[in-house]
Amino acid sequence: MLDDMPGFGLAGYGDTVQEAIDDLYIAQEEMKELFHEEGKAFPELAFEFRFDEDTPVPEGFRMQAEMVAS
Repeated sequence: MLDDMPGFGLAGYGDTVQEAIDDLYIAQEEMKELFHEEGKAFPELAFEFRFDEDTPVPEGFRMQAEMVAS
C-alpha cells in the first residue's frame, strides 16, 4: 500500500494520547485540502494505533501518534 502513495508524512502531537490522535486527524484534513488545491487525489488512509504501556516513558515526553507515507 505504501508503494502506491505519494511521498508525505503526517504526525500528531499532544499532551495526551487522545490529543495526539486528534491532532493527527487534523493534519490529515489539512493535507487533503492541500492536495485538493493542487488538483491531486488524496489516498484513503486507515490508521491503526498501538500503544506499548510496558515501556517507561521519559518525564516530559510528549505523546506522539505518527503515520509516515513514503
